[in-house]
Amino acid sequence: MPFGIALGIRDGALIGGPVSAIKPGSDPAVEIEPGELNADDLAKRIYRQFSERVGDRAFLKSIASVDQIVQFLPPGNSRIKAT
Repeated sequence: MPFGIALGIRDGALIGGPVSAIKPGSDPAVEIEPGELNADDLAKRIYRQFSERVGDRAFLKSIASVDQIVQFLPPGNSRIKAT
């Protein structure tokens, strides 16, 4: 059964929740599914993807650091869903 969870940045804040609520209007946004990465490794990958889309790294780190991203991830192993 798919998680149906996404993380994104909207209005200068990191947000997480159902894909249908997060992906529209968030840029960048990623969808999460069960996978092989622990929360720390997945958070680092999500941060890297976000940093490619957000020009101001200091701003990104202040609203979506790796530690902040980890807090939004589900327990267990996950990965970024391929789009």
